Amino acid sequence: MMFKKLLKELIKDKIFLAALFIFISSTYIAVYAQERTTNFYGKPVMCTPLEQAMGMWAQIKKDDMKPLLGFRGNSFLDDGRKFDVDYFILYDADEQQIVVVERQDNGFQCLIAGGTGNVTFDPEKLNDLIGWDDIP
Repeated sequence: MMFKKLLKELIKDKIFLAALFIFISSTYIAVYAQERTTNFYGKPVMCTPLEQAMGMWAQIKKDDMKPLLGFRGNSFLDDGRKFDVDYFILYDADEQQIVVVERQDNGFQCLIAGGTGNVTFDPEKLNDLIGWDDIP
């Protein structure tokens, strides 16, 4: 009974729903990438060893971003092999800044994405932006 009550409360929480959406999406993408024969194209991302990444983390902290979500996921090498990584999403609600960081088990870290403004946790707006209802 306590679990049902907790689950109902979590479903009301927009941040929890956003986190759940990201987790499910990342898991689906990983499975989809393995099952499809379509070529996925990589793009350059900024990556650095841990010692140099501390400057990146210092700037993120200086920008008053706070950890919003973290999860274990995977990334892919050019030859299609996958490897485990940690992802962290940090967010500053006042400035509407967000950043996604990947940390590999060897300490190497990558700045995957970031931006300022127009951050939304509204599932209906996200569905419209993605075109979710048009996806078969």
